[in-house]
Amino acid sequence: MRPHRPDTQTLYSQLFEAAVSHELELVGGFANGLVIEREVRGRTYLYWQLRDLEGRLRQAYLGPRGSARAEALRGALVAGKARRAPILEDLERLTAAYLASGGARHQANHFKIVDALARAGLFRSGALLVGSHAFVSIGAALGVSWSSETIATADIDLCRDEFVSVACGQLERVDIPGVLAYVDPTFFLIPELDLKTPSTALRSRAGGVKVDLLTTARTPRDTRPKPIPPFGLGGQPLRSMDYLIRADVERGLFIGPHAVVVNVPHAGRYALHKLAVATRRREVIKADKDRRQAAELIRALAELQPGALRHAVDAARAHHDRGFVRDMRGSLERLAPDVRDAVGL
Repeated sequence: MRPHRPDTQTLYSQLFEAAVSHELELVGGFANGLVIEREVRGRTYLYWQLRDLEGRLRQAYLGPRGSARAEALRGALVAGKARRAPILEDLERLTAAYLASGGARHQANHFKIVDALARAGLFRSGALLVGSHAFVSIGAALGVSWSSETIATADIDLCRDEFVSVACGQLERVDIPGVLAYVDPTFFLIPELDLKTPSTALRSRAGGVKVDLLTTARTPRDTRPKPIPPFGLGGQPLRSMDYLIRADVERGLFIGPHAVVVNVPHAGRYALHKLAVATRRREVIKADKDRRQAAELIRALAELQPGALRHAVDAARAHHDRGFVRDMRGSLERLAPDVRDAVGL
């Protein structure tokens, strides 16, 4: 763990405020269009034409040329497009200053993917970033950078609560496979062993990047992939995921050439969930990485936000899965005494 200097933390706060303030103006591809005119039976009509994030050409009807309504829409869209350019330039300048001062950034080859998904509205539709990318975002918000062995990953892990999928069925659809195909045409769906179940992951043949969609499990035996209709993909249920994503969701930044606003888990919940997941893993390398992430984050929270750690422990004790705390203790037994003492289980 490397603490950031005070000026770096100040720059992060400014960057976060700017990204959140302009989020609505940056989400969606509507600002990338242009006005076109079409003549039909001697009359001229105005359309706003753009290519969406799935690569399809779209035309939104504005109205007859010369009508007050159509001209007002044209003016608003052109003005919005003009506003968007300096917003991105300002975010890029702030991001460059933050990184130059020692701030944390995400893997460059993953930024285009997360940026495109964010602009398509994925995080406004209830999805969270989990896994190592969330770990980097959480660290940046805390004002620290992590050791390189804890953040290296070829995967982008996303999660959406099954409950959100049911309760918020009217949210705008985000076609994850379509968005990824637009960013990189070599993305393909990875089939499940049971061909009757929906695919829960995609992989790029060109870059090797894998995008996984996880969801909450109703019981420890709930492991069958289930459709997440708004995302055009299935979700792989993961035990105790409800503890991680159902409450205390936070907003963070995914940082590349500029900053993208994403949803991430509560820092304390992330650390304790990693402890439990590590005990359940069969892959030794991944289990060790989970424990290293948990240990670094627990140490940071014990120093910077002890209240967040206590809150996460209380929530873990109250969790309905009786094996959750037991699995956490299984990992804590393999960690240093200061980490065990900070958690207090």
